[in-house]
Amino acid sequence: MRVRTLITAALLLAFAACVPAVRVQPKPTEAVVALAAVPAAAAPAPAPVQAQPSPEPPSPVAGQAAPPAQEATAPAPLKVDQQAPARQPTPAGQPVTPNRTTPDRPAAARVEPPVAELPKVPPVPRLAILVYHDVDDTNPSAFTVSVAQLEAQVQMLKEEGYAFYRLADVEKLLADAPGMPEKGVMLVFDDGYQSFATRVLPVAKKYGVPAVCFVVTKYMDFDMIFGRPHMSQVELKQVAESGLLELAGHSYYGHRTAETEDGTWQPVLTHRIRKPQSTLYETPEEYAQRVRDDFEQTANVLRELGAGIGERHYTFPFTARSDEAVALGRLAGFRYFYVGGEQLVRPDTDPGAIPRVHAGAPEITAEVLRTRLRNLFAEP
Repeated sequence: MRVRTLITAALLLAFAACVPAVRVQPKPTEAVVALAAVPAAAAPAPAPVQAQPSPEPPSPVAGQAAPPAQEATAPAPLKVDQQAPARQPTPAGQPVTPNRTTPDRPAAARVEPPVAELPKVPPVPRLAILVYHDVDDTNPSAFTVSVAQLEAQVQMLKEEGYAFYRLADVEKLLADAPGMPEKGVMLVFDDGYQSFATRVLPVAKKYGVPAVCFVVTKYMDFDMIFGRPHMSQVELKQVAESGLLELAGHSYYGHRTAETEDGTWQPVLTHRIRKPQSTLYETPEEYAQRVRDDFEQTANVLRELGAGIGERHYTFPFTARSDEAVALGRLAGFRYFYVGGEQLVRPDTDPGAIPRVHAGAPEITAEVLRTRLRNLFAEP
């Protein structure tokens, strides 16, 4: 028995010497492989940051079968009831709301329609015609102002920014000509007193402002009218040639009253009156002829004086007008007729009834006139 055992051991030793030994080498890691690939002379570059590899399965032990490889699992298909809902159309006029299940897309810029610019409406030009009569420091009356009062009013008008009109400007305004000033004034003096040449003209030259005198043309034949001196024919021509002052019509011999059929005394240019030295009254034909003659005589004198454009402008005495009187005045060449009214002149004002504003009284100081004009121009 002992001998058999020794023989078996000897055979095993001999067999082991003939068969080479099998060594199981461990699998090199990725770091070792990377280092082996770098040349010895080069410095190792810093390894990029990478995601950690999934752990390797353990090396199979010699003589044991390797475990079966795991297959990749595909994601489960999306069920029908989990699919994204169909996008519904957006009603017209409502903003589009992005669907949460669709990728975000930049919203289109909203294009606003162009805003139409309203046309600029130019301001309506308006004019205040300021009425005076006499300028006298020594003989005051209800229709008289002093030189200092007139100067103060002119200074105030310039301070307030009013444009000073001439007769030609009135015609442009009533023709709705473009470019007329928004606020205008015109200084006018009725009757034709001598102070227009001796006191108004120096003030006009001092401040560079124009003025108009509506003349009762027959008065130049008299030295005194209503106790006040009137301009002579020589003075009237000097005024017309001054370049600042203008002349216009205020009747020939129509600035008076007379008895009418109802027994009252009325302005003679708008009423039929009793015939001179008679108990009878004018017929309609006789009235029309008398009034037309007065208009024509007024126009003739203005032409002789060189009034120019003033031959078309006429102020009714006592501001009393009638449609018949206006029609008769037009036959004599007058086109613009002035009355009272305390209102402003606008482009749509009737040329047959142009309003004026009273300014020639002692109580109308510069401040009173300033307030009155501000109120008038503040009205729509």
